[in-house]
Amino acid sequence: MKDGWGKLNKSNANTSDTIFKDIRPAGEFSKIFIQSKTSDNRTKTIGGDSWRVYVRGPSSVVVTVFDHNNGTYEALFLITEPGVYQVIIYLDYSLCDAFKDPPRDWFIKGNVQGKFQKDGLLGNLEDYLMQPLKNGIPLEINVTQARMKASLIGTSSSEVSYSLKNDLPPPRARSLSTKNEINNFWLLMCKSFEVLQQFRPVSLNTGRCDSFMFSLATNPLR
Repeated sequence: MKDGWGKLNKSNANTSDTIFKDIRPAGEFSKIFIQSKTSDNRTKTIGGDSWRVYVRGPSSVVVTVFDHNNGTYEALFLITEPGVYQVIIYLDYSLCDAFKDPPRDWFIKGNVQGKFQKDGLLGNLEDYLMQPLKNGIPLEINVTQARMKASLIGTSSSEVSYSLKNDLPPPRARSLSTKNEINNFWLLMCKSFEVLQQFRPVSLNTGRCDSFMFSLATNPLR
């Protein structure tokens, strides 16, 4: 067995903690980092935990959790409505205990969906922890209003096409001032153009979007 993978190194939700929060305005991706620790408060340096995260408030959003394989986990989510939200975090499994193949006769003893199995077929289920982080005390976050002054809501396909052809925002968005606002606007424009292309192909020189999206990948917006 590799170092750090013994049962004594199983993570504990009560001692684990959030170590970093980057809560962005509505319409931008926010992130929270979780540091796993053992029951005796030792900081973990390996991955393998299964954290489940809920974000609830004026709306409920889907959260994606990334295992960085160093004891930290990144919860990434996009909130579109401003307001106060509660982040509720559960530790379901540790030490990769969630990643197990079912018995070879799983779909023979059950039905074609694997349901209606006999009790005890999976053996000891103590690996399923379902522990709330910090005894279930919710983490409260405040999401502010979106920073964009202009919106693409109601922007027609002809306006998007005109903007991409002429390298200009449509008239209703000419009030953008800061570089960050302009970059965010172009991000929305290019994403909208991608959607338009799916429903009605538009013959345009997409160099503006291609170069912008490339620069965005190499230099993310702050």
